[in-house]
Amino acid sequence: ASFAMTCPDGTVNHGHVLLPISPYSHTLSYACAAAGCGASLSHLEAEQRTSKVVRDIEALKRAIQDERYTEGCCMAKIAESEASKVLAPSNHIWASWAEISFQLGELAEDLPFACHALKTSESLDEPYRARVDSVYMLSRHAANLAQLSKGWDTTAIKKLKEAYRMQVAFTGNKSVKCFVLQYFPSSLHAYLHNVLLNQ
Repeated sequence: ASFAMTCPDGTVNHGHVLLPISPYSHTLSYACAAAGCGASLSHLEAEQRTSKVVRDIEALKRAIQDERYTEGCCMAKIAESEASKVLAPSNHIWASWAEISFQLGELAEDLPFACHALKTSESLDEPYRARVDSVYMLSRHAANLAQLSKGWDTTAIKKLKEAYRMQVAFTGNKSVKCFVLQYFPSSLHAYLHNVLLNQ
């Protein structure tokens, strides 16, 4: 797992990332990876920094449970802004934020935000991408892109093909028909079936 955190003394772009001194320890202390930077965090300080991020993500789950989808999207955007002050882009906690934010974007019909959440998950290292970028999410992302561009353009079709390939990799089932029937409305079945057969 990536536990990388932001460094208070510099930016990630300049190599300032707080990394565990001993990643296999149960109590992680951190030191900055940038040469000459003496920034560090104790286990307790690191836990305090991440605990609020985790609480914010839990609040997003409750927003879904309470069907407060639009409000939940606003909360997710604030949570993202706050988390970016604490978590390095590779930190595994982003996987949870991306997964729940994607669901909120879908439920609130905020398609740009749903796409943004998926892009965040795509920037993560494996195995977190494998968990977040499920076949369902990729399929929905393709549909969202098509809706935003008012048609199945090259970008949407590329994402559709990625979803299909992931389905094959996960299940071994190469049936285009089964894939299309499972993830898309009937009005799109014939068209998407032809798109995938001609890939």
